[in-house]
Amino acid sequence: MTILFLISCISSKTPGPLRSVGKPAQSYAERYNLKTSSQTSKVVQDSSKKEHENRGKLGSSRYDRGVDVASSSLAMVGKTRLQVNGSLYRYDCSGLVEAVYASAGLVLKGNVVMMHELAREQGTFHKKNPLLGDLVFFDNSYDRNKNGRRDDTLTHVGIVESIDKDGTVTIIHLGSRGVVPIYMNINHPSVYKSPEGKVWNSFLRAPSKKDKGPRLTGELFVGFGSLWKSKDNLQSSLESKEQGFGFLEGTVLEDSLTAGWM
Repeated sequence: MTILFLISCISSKTPGPLRSVGKPAQSYAERYNLKTSSQTSKVVQDSSKKEHENRGKLGSSRYDRGVDVASSSLAMVGKTRLQVNGSLYRYDCSGLVEAVYASAGLVLKGNVVMMHELAREQGTFHKKNPLLGDLVFFDNSYDRNKNGRRDDTLTHVGIVESIDKDGTVTIIHLGSRGVVPIYMNINHPSVYKSPEGKVWNSFLRAPSKKDKGPRLTGELFVGFGSLWKSKDNLQSSLESKEQGFGFLEGTVLEDSLTAGWM
């Protein structure tokens, strides 16, 4: 039995829901003081086109981008350093997502909460029928606030690499054992193995004498995010308004992204 011990994977600061009470709805970029850069947008388009031509094996449809993301995630397995085109990425679960997207010629930045919010904002969040390249969000993979309660939302993220006929999803994630595959079957969320011995759901939360609650991936599952479908991830690069950091270079907003990572 393999147990994956997870530590912090997102910022200890919850990005802004309470600050927005009573105010007009803001876009993802506005909420995190980000803006679209037309200059870096061209860089993203040119880079994506070049990488796409170099690969040569896929067409131009949105679903091919999902396949690209899935293939890039598999190529990251076993890596102890997340570096793509000279840029280094955080060695944590959301840093892996950023690196995989960059490797697939797409742009995505943020922590687990921000990625989840973006999926909902773009209308790509869903809970059924995963697609290759989808992000997979989890709650309560560890006790983030250390209060002994199951009240820790959006603590982990992985990427759908493949889907079996029985619905078992292979997910590439970064946990205590590094970048490895884990498994989830939402048709049997509370079952570790099938009657034939196939792993349906991996253990995602460490065991505890005080906490006998759910620990399997299917039990901690929140939903999927098909962020690779969005044109924004191909045509836009995000920059910090306050510090002018180009997110293409793998830099992050310190207040939102660097504290309490996995």
